[in-house]
This record gives sequence, C-alpha cells and structure tokens, in this order.
Amino acid sequence: MAIDYDNVHPFFQSREAIWRYNLANYSGGRAMVEGGYLSQSRIEGEEGFHRRRTRSERLYKNLLRSGVRVYQGQLYRVAPRRVLPARLEPMQTDVDLMGTDPQPFFAAVTSAAQVTGQSYVLVDAPPIDEGATQADVIAGRRRPYFEAVPTLHVIDWEVETQDPARRGELNYVVIRDEIYAPAKPFTERAAMTRYRLWTPTNWMILTQGEKDREPSIVSEGAHELGTVPLVAFYDERLGPMQGGTIADDVALQADALWQYRSVRDESMYIHGIQQLVFASDNSDITKLDMGAARAIQIGRDDSLTYLQPSDVVYSSYTDVSREIIEDVADLIFARTSRQLPTGQVESADKRRADREEFIAVLEQKAANFEEAERRCWELANQWAGGADSDVIEITYNRDFEAAETLADEWIKRIQEGVAKREDWYRELHPGVDEEEAAAAVAENLAARGSATRDVLGGLRDRLGVTQPGA
Repeated sequence: MAIDYDNVHPFFQSREAIWRYNLANYSGGRAMVEGGYLSQSRIEGEEGFHRRRTRSERLYKNLLRSGVRVYQGQLYRVAPRRVLPARLEPMQTDVDLMGTDPQPFFAAVTSAAQVTGQSYVLVDAPPIDEGATQADVIAGRRRPYFEAVPTLHVIDWEVETQDPARRGELNYVVIRDEIYAPAKPFTERAAMTRYRLWTPTNWMILTQGEKDREPSIVSEGAHELGTVPLVAFYDERLGPMQGGTIADDVALQADALWQYRSVRDESMYIHGIQQLVFASDNSDITKLDMGAARAIQIGRDDSLTYLQPSDVVYSSYTDVSREIIEDVADLIFARTSRQLPTGQVESADKRRADREEFIAVLEQKAANFEEAERRCWELANQWAGGADSDVIEITYNRDFEAAETLADEWIKRIQEGVAKREDWYRELHPGVDEEEAAAAVAENLAARGSATRDVLGGLRDRLGVTQPGA
C-alpha cells in the first residue's frame, strides 16, 4: 500500500480554504488580489475587470488586522509575568535560538491564533553528543527552543480517545513545510518539501526535492518526553486541535467593504474625466471646430453640456461602509445589541453590559494563551532535564483598559479612514462647498429610502454573512 505523505486531517480539510481566506484578509490588499478574491460583475468585460483589479489592492481596508490589534493592545498592555526555573534563564532573552524575546514571539503566535482560530509552537532541542560536558552544551547552545508553526503547516494528527490515561493527547502529528537546501553564494537555491513526524516517543524528518519520486528519510530518533511536543494556541477552543474565531465573519465583512470600494473607485475612474455632450439635429457633423476665442462653434438649435455623473454610488457606498463597520464592531467588541441611529444616548446599563461582554472575551483569550504558553515552558523544562516539581508560572494581563467608549472610538477612526460622503460629492461636483454638498447628500439619502439596506442584504446573502445578534 502506497504511503500518502500529503494526507490531511478531516478538520484541516474542512478549514483549509477558510484559513487561507482569513490569512489573505489579514495580509491585506495584495494578498486579496493575488488570491483571486475580487468579484467580477456579470456585465463587466475582461479588460475593465483587469483594470479595476490592478487598482483594487490599495483600496482594501484591513478590518481584521485592526480588530486583532485591539485585542493584542489589551492583552499585552502589561507584559505577561513569567516565573521560570534557572535552567531556562537563557530562553528568557532568546526563545528560538534566533535572538527573539518571549514577548514578540508569543505576541506573534497569539495574533496568528486569532486569525485562524489556532496556531502552534513546537518545543524542540538540538541533540547532545554522548559524553558532552555542561560547558560543551552551553558553548554550543544545545538547549531547548521554540518554533512557531503556522496553522497550514500542521496537516495531520491523531488525538487519543480510548486510553483514559492519555485521553485528549496527541498520538502523532505531521508537519509539512517548504524549505531550501543549503546554498552557496551565486547558486540557485533548491526548494524541497519537508515532512516532520512526531510521536510521544520518536521523531522523523523526511524531505522531497522537485525531481524526487517520494520523500526520503533525512534523520530520525527517539526522545523521552512521553508526549508530542507541539502546543496548540486557541482563540476559541472547540476541542483538541480544533479552534474557532470571529475572524471568519470579520474577514467576510472586510471583503464586502472592499468589493464596494472597488466598484466606487471604478465609477470615479470612469467619471473622473467629464464627457462633453453635443445635442444637434444635424446628422452631417463629423467634428467640432474651436473658434478664434477658443469657443466651440455650434448652430442656433444645438447645445453643449457636460455629462454629470450621479453621486448615488458614492452615498450608497457610505451607507454600506457604515453598516459593515458597525457590524464588525459588534463582532470585535462583543456588542450584544446596537441602538438604532435615533440620536438618543445609549443607556448606562447598555454600555456597562457591552463592556462586560468585551472583558469576558478578553478574559477567555488571556486564559487560553496563558495556559498554552505555560505548556511550552513545561516542555522546554523537560527537554532541559527539569523536574515536574519545578515552579513555572505564566500570568497574562487581566487589567483591561476597556472603556465604554472604546468601540465608538474604533468605529470613528475606521470611518475617517474610509472617507465622508460629502468629500465624494465635492470630488464629483467641483466648486460646491461643504454646506451645499451636505444638503445635496441629505436630499439624496432621503430620496433613496431603504434601498441601500436591500443592497446590503443581498450582499450578505451572497457572501454568507450572518447579521450579528441574529
């Protein structure tokens, strides 16, 4: 029976497309364009779509990254407190043998977990030659280290469910990634696929080059940890090796906003150059001549006007953007209900309830990340020969600066970055002042009624977005 080295776990298979989508949203406009996520209209030609796509990468508003920064700003506002055994002291300033402090290392790992629902840290240690002294170990940095493993690299695993003593623990895990063979100056680097298999007692590394028929074993060995040294960081823990995240919905909303911004940009691109309209009954006219005073000569019954584009697409986009940003704020700040824009001030009880919900979300994240980081240090201590009785304490910040106005300030900052509808109107109507633009936009909005909400509802249905609180 042939070995399928690229076999993936069913949960990986069900989530892979969503993970890639979330990661593209978190990376920004270029990744969204390269991923082919911009939608082409049924009435849009290939040339026009290509032109719009080349401009669209700069239009992406990264709501997902902004949301993750809100959480990280609260979780890491005060650095985590770490009490570690003396033998792990070298790791307190270099956790990955690359000079990385624990703070930025774990901040990156927890950010990744919030984008896909889970991320991983492999706790490994270089082999120690038989007969090596402690001085040799220190000089050669033969000590434990952490490796951040992206979600998409852990492709297969098995969780024990039968043995009560090991229930929930990993029986094995397969890590797949792309690496390059060691190169010399001025030589092309050879890419290869690497497979790493870990069990509670053994490890194995295989590689496969572009011309190899199948992977070959590079190295293998045994270890005495008694467990697979891979630690999962969960945003929301659904089960062993299975995490969830609101990024699934935030990414959809950010994508929807991007689609609208691209359509608005295309309309601005087309209408940015005013088109001259010549109305005449004379079918023999083939050209218009400029007079001596640079005036166009036309007949008595002819007329010349400029085609004035409608501002509906811009004002409509503003309504959509506001609604989407509010929906994202509902998700990020765990707002259980939102008061309609009647101009009334929200009650103190409503504000307090929203704040408590938001703090509850932060508390859960802090607890999940705190537990996962502690497990990393425990495994490192095992690699270093430590005892189970060694004191290891990891405490994440719980002093959250979650003011009742935090969501409002976030929404305002995002909306200001998107633009005001009056600005778009004035771009389309040169010479109009801000007061005249505001009056025109207000009139346009009143005439449109609820049309924009119908448009947004249709977009939600197409993207599969669920209305928060529904």
